[in-house]
Amino acid sequence: MPSFANTAIWLYRRIFGSRPLFQPEEEGIDLALDGNSAVAVVEASICEAATLGATFPADAATTAWRSEQHQLGVNIFGNPLVGQGAEGPRGALAAAIGLSLSGTRTTAFFSGPDMAAVQDLLVIAAGQHLPLVLHMSNRALASHAGALGSGHEACHMSADSGFFLLFAANVQEAADFTLIARKAAELSLIPGMVIMDGEQTALANQNVRLTSPELIRNYLGSPSAHIPAATPSQKLLFGETRRWVPRWYDLDRPVLQGGVQGTESFALGLAAKRPYFDHHFEQILDESLTLFTRHAGRQHALVTDYQLSNAQLVLVALGAAIETMEAVADHLRKTNKMKVGVLGLRCLRPFPGKLIVAKLRKKRVVAVSERLDVPLAEDPPLMREIRASLDRAFENSRYGVNAHAGYPVLSQNERPRLCSVVYGLGGHPLQGADLVALCPELLKGQRSPIYLGVDFAPSTGVYPKRQVSLDMLRRSYPEIVELGLQGKDPAPDLRPQGAFSVAVHRISGQGGDALATEASTMLAQITSGQIRSRNGLFWGRWESSCVDSFTHASKELRDPGDDIPIDIAVVATRLHPKMKPNRCLQPKGAILLSSPLSDEELLKSMSSELQSAIVLRGIDLYCIASSDDAVSADTLMRSKTTSTSTNDGIAGDELDLDSVQGHVSDLDETGEWLLGSLFKVMLDKDLLKVNPRRIYTARETNLKHLANTSRTRRLQAFQHGFESIRKISVTDIAPAQENVADTWNDEAPLVVQKLAQDDTSYDSLPRFWDHIGVLYRNNEPETLTADPYMATGTVPSLSSTFRDMENCRENIPVFHPDRCTGCGDCWTYCPDSAIGAIAIRPNALLDAGIRLAKVDALRQVAANLTKRVQSVIHQSESLPHTLGELLTQAYEPLAQKMPLPEERKKALQTGIEGLIDQLGSLPVAVTKSFYEAPEDQDKGSGELLTVAINPEACKGCGLCITSCN
Repeated sequence: MPSFANTAIWLYRRIFGSRPLFQPEEEGIDLALDGNSAVAVVEASICEAATLGATFPADAATTAWRSEQHQLGVNIFGNPLVGQGAEGPRGALAAAIGLSLSGTRTTAFFSGPDMAAVQDLLVIAAGQHLPLVLHMSNRALASHAGALGSGHEACHMSADSGFFLLFAANVQEAADFTLIARKAAELSLIPGMVIMDGEQTALANQNVRLTSPELIRNYLGSPSAHIPAATPSQKLLFGETRRWVPRWYDLDRPVLQGGVQGTESFALGLAAKRPYFDHHFEQILDESLTLFTRHAGRQHALVTDYQLSNAQLVLVALGAAIETMEAVADHLRKTNKMKVGVLGLRCLRPFPGKLIVAKLRKKRVVAVSERLDVPLAEDPPLMREIRASLDRAFENSRYGVNAHAGYPVLSQNERPRLCSVVYGLGGHPLQGADLVALCPELLKGQRSPIYLGVDFAPSTGVYPKRQVSLDMLRRSYPEIVELGLQGKDPAPDLRPQGAFSVAVHRISGQGGDALATEASTMLAQITSGQIRSRNGLFWGRWESSCVDSFTHASKELRDPGDDIPIDIAVVATRLHPKMKPNRCLQPKGAILLSSPLSDEELLKSMSSELQSAIVLRGIDLYCIASSDDAVSADTLMRSKTTSTSTNDGIAGDELDLDSVQGHVSDLDETGEWLLGSLFKVMLDKDLLKVNPRRIYTARETNLKHLANTSRTRRLQAFQHGFESIRKISVTDIAPAQENVADTWNDEAPLVVQKLAQDDTSYDSLPRFWDHIGVLYRNNEPETLTADPYMATGTVPSLSSTFRDMENCRENIPVFHPDRCTGCGDCWTYCPDSAIGAIAIRPNALLDAGIRLAKVDALRQVAANLTKRVQSVIHQSESLPHTLGELLTQAYEPLAQKMPLPEERKKALQTGIEGLIDQLGSLPVAVTKSFYEAPEDQDKGSGELLTVAINPEACKGCGLCITSCN
């Protein structure tokens, strides 16, 4: 599990696991955690068991639970923690159902695709009245292709399962909803689900206050305690009191549960759920929310309204988008005087239709934003629910309040106009610029649905073949021009005054993954401010440039979206041509790099665009040398005696954690150099105003869980980065017209040139290059458009050869003909089609060589030369390894035997030398499967095998080597 979570949880145990430092009923502990770790820690404090079988992104919660189980062992009630592993999501939920039936307080963690796979089991859990609480980290379901980013398909799919659904907008809500959902589920005997967006909450590092054990004990009882029955129907079932977590499966009170029933019994049982169980739930949930506020002091509502009192336009949203839209509402009110409000939904089931209608009355336009698109449906699911709620209230106005008892009355004049906005599909960025462009568009008139951040029909382009296709689409589908919306203006600054943001640019799989989370966690420790982070998601571990970012503010901070202005850009790996550290970088900002190059060499390695940005925007350039030099531990520990409490609120007495297992930090020593350098830049740019000693103390505390040797080495590296950073003077830079980083090949790959033809079909590799491949090669993926090809999700074969892997691999395999058996595993196992193989008869190989080398003089002796080649193969004890060696051994005896004029011999000699010069280095293997076996059956049918590695496509993964016999 990430080291920042380890440190935070360690602090939580230090404070609440021994003598309490605060009044526990009134205080918690402020930490920085991702959503997965936060809910796992809370669940480990109250549950007895978790069933574990989640996939990304919920697998991080599994890791956090395992860590709690290993380190703590018991929950706050003294019950042992159990982690029940499962092969997959269905096994995990089936095990959770079984444990809950036995009266064990149980939880489980799922991703969106996991939850989609267990829908039938959810219905069973709800039907058997199990007080389960499950956690879902949103991830888009696979459609035309797979995705790693957030999508709301699975949560809406789960809405009709019988579970109640609470949707957290941030990490604090996720932690609090865990306790609230547990209280409501166990009182009502209706299972619940706490939902988070993936990269925005579940994987994002944010501030969170974890509640104290004493508060939890007072809010929730032990699962074995007895409580008064919460409803009249429960009194009939259990009597005046019942166990807090009922034992439906009890050997002392055996019953049959879940058996097959006749239609009459089944129908009556299903109909009885609404009046005797569901009817009481809303009141129980409200009471659980109220009681939590009384204990913890934090108030939560199922529906929140922001700037809604005088709003003409209302943005409705679920999840993490709520915070971004609230920030946009403030921005538009301040800059455009536009009356925009936000309605945030934290509950999908029971659907709060009455509350929504009351808050939307008399509003002019309501934009219902949803992170999914539903094929063949009139509206997405949230729009359908809200439209139905407004219809019920309107029917009350026409037919009387008894038409829908309990619903408000809404006249025609009070009814708002609804617009559907689809955003963030599969994790597509939610950008402030797009939201700012959306709001005035919504007030203009009817335009629904709108795909936010998507341009279906860009007017111009620089790639002619792609432009022809786009023009054809516009002619055939003129309506697509109005379907998408992208903001064209610069991104607005949605951060509060005094906030600053850091972006970490890295190559996926080459280090720096944890730098942003480590830095933001330390900021949360050192200051009393707020943080919001975003991790870059990439499925490839080779040559994918991605960006992690975080924002820090001294006061309340809402998620500012995915296009935030950047104050410091850190290049955590080598500076790759596809990186754009100057993107969104503020004037007077800073760039931090790690490089062994001199200042002059470093500047020359940059692109002209980056050099120009540094000069024109007045950007400061910092560098830390990648060396093995480090300061001594004595220097770091100077004027320090014992590890005591500081003003940071870090607890006290020395604790030996060297023997603690299971904690693995994601930062290596290079990462520590960059981390130390980053904090030095923050101080230098006056973004952080603290004593450097405080920074060192925080880092030392974060590394407490490591062994002494590792901790000392890491602390040395951190201080080395802090003290050895240098600022590069860029005032005299005159950007070159063309720099080293600009001179990359823009031509189509060789395989595309060979296959080039006028073909627009879905499986055409040249078409794929012209529409998609060239955009990724030129680092312009943001210019991709939605077209029929994208809708199929198909990728032609050999497209893996588009990427040039030369700069990212450390080695490349070599073909050894003397060891080759011709098994074929090397080229069949290669994931990138980087290995090409050909089996060819000697005569065909000579004909091709003569044609390529243009040595027609050899054609008269080609047949004899072929025979000599075959003779060499049959007679040689040590076979030649290259074609040049084979031809040399074959030609010399032949030349001696041929009675030819001297002039003719010279021509043949020149020809053989030209042939060897052209193809002599070609490795050839004589294998049993391709040469010897065919020769035994039919002389002359044997084929030589040659294998070639494409140096552009090969990434040096080693699969060909490990698979070779």
